[in-house]
Amino acid sequence: DAKGKSVFKSGDLDPNGDVRDLHSLYVHNGEIELDDQLFSLQSKFITRNVRGGEREQVLPVNYSGDPLPFLRPDVRPTILTGRTLEARIHKQSIEPKGIRWALYAVDKDKLTGSGPYKVSIKLKAAMIPVNLIAEISPIGFDYNMSAQDVAEAVIDGHQVLWEKSISTATNKAGGNHE
Repeated sequence: DAKGKSVFKSGDLDPNGDVRDLHSLYVHNGEIELDDQLFSLQSKFITRNVRGGEREQVLPVNYSGDPLPFLRPDVRPTILTGRTLEARIHKQSIEPKGIRWALYAVDKDKLTGSGPYKVSIKLKAAMIPVNLIAEISPIGFDYNMSAQDVAEAVIDGHQVLWEKSISTATNKAGGNHE
């Protein structure tokens, strides 16, 4: 608002540097709220469940009901598809010359009445999602790096691809409108 108070955020990061989606460890553990208005273009792996159905996962490996997982070798090279045959990729990217719009709804009780409001929009890109680091950390990392060292390096590598700031107009009655 005009006084500098933040009234709405979406796309911000949790303490691990991950977006607040269903794969955030903080959201998963109930420590912070899910960003239910997150606009993400990150592709997700969809894998089959043990007894039918599918679910979104960080890694394209099916969960086994057995404590000793058995992964069957693929019958075709995965280098061509970038994934195993048991998983598919749910692409959410923008195709060439394509457009995606994010629509947000701000509760009117969060608006302070101290307008005009400033809106900051950023399109950010990351090398990998930080939640992937937690998934692969039991294997270990090169160069004596800890999972936290790797996550911090990934966060430092985030890039802002596009940025715009706008301000809402104030009508003559003193109220704000879109």
